[in-house]
Amino acid sequence: MKKVVFFCLIFGAINTYSSTNKVSKSEHYFGFSMGNNLAYGRLKSDLFDYKVTLLPRLHAGFFYQTHPVLRFSFKLGAQYTAKGMHVKDDRVDYKLKIDYINVFTLATFNLLSSKRKIDPYVALGLYFGAAISGNLRLVSTTTGEVYGPLELTRERAAPTDMGVKIGVGVNYRITNTKSRSKRDYKVQLQVLQANSFYDSYGLNEANNNPIDGKRKLKAIESKVTFLIPIR
Repeated sequence: MKKVVFFCLIFGAINTYSSTNKVSKSEHYFGFSMGNNLAYGRLKSDLFDYKVTLLPRLHAGFFYQTHPVLRFSFKLGAQYTAKGMHVKDDRVDYKLKIDYINVFTLATFNLLSSKRKIDPYVALGLYFGAAISGNLRLVSTTTGEVYGPLELTRERAAPTDMGVKIGVGVNYRITNTKSRSKRDYKVQLQVLQANSFYDSYGLNEANNNPIDGKRKLKAIESKVTFLIPIR
């Protein structure tokens, strides 16, 4: 509940500040992006002290972006994102991979002005994902015995995921000299921290084989985005 109130206060502050700025000339963009997903997780257990390392994966997607005011924009889109986690210690080498199709909303606030050539911004948003594939592999570092890769099913992994994204980015405006509309293209470099709200364990662990611990997936998304102006 505290997180919800905190994010509502942030959105309210941004909206109040942005409303004092001059309304832009209806800037609308279609964008597509791709980049690296440094996936990891938060694995808590009463029995073991797990050390989680980064697992490089990929993501790609598209979105619609509009600027209701000069310094505030809103994105609505979908993306394929590969998440997971890698745990390794003196007992096990555990690697989990789950692929999702996500829909997301992202609000961005420009620190200077969306009309500038180079303009940094902060971003905050929510996402909801449906799992489409995945597998896990467990190796005992003491005996050398290998389990997997096992295909993930509804019993082994939760079918959905939901969380929050927060991060920073920078816009680079490419002047459009050929179009009569004079609407410019943009390139964005963006880094987001994605945190899942829910446990990714499936029904099997929850009902039939309960375990001590929680497994919430996270990721550091770094991406390059190209924005095409539309009417």
